[in-house]
Amino acid sequence: MTLISPSLTDWQQLLLLSNQMLTLAKTQHWEALIDGELDYIQHVNMLSASNSHAADSPFPSKIREILRQLLENETEVKRLLLERMSELRDLINQGNKQKSVNLAYGRLAGMLLLPANKLDTDPVTTSK
Repeated sequence: MTLISPSLTDWQQLLLLSNQMLTLAKTQHWEALIDGELDYIQHVNMLSASNSHAADSPFPSKIREILRQLLENETEVKRLLLERMSELRDLINQGNKQKSVNLAYGRLAGMLLLPANKLDTDPVTTSK
């Protein structure tokens, strides 16, 4: 059985977190994605603060592959987030338009608006 260095294990854990975040983005679990992002950032900070570097690892090709996958995941998560931001922007614009319509028609509440007809303009005369 091959021993895995703690450095490689840390990188694999980061990749696992990245894959989880990508799954959450694809399934549109946005709140869980934000929560997971905090763990991901903490793990990245821990790796960058450690003394072990990918180049110094006994497994540079494996870490290089993990880094490639991390970048691909991050690119896809960003793309999905931009799509979501666009959807939210459209919903906000639609809500603002609806609010404007409601305000305009709300001013007319309680008023009966009917088109004028000929009977309304002629004086009413009754003969006896």
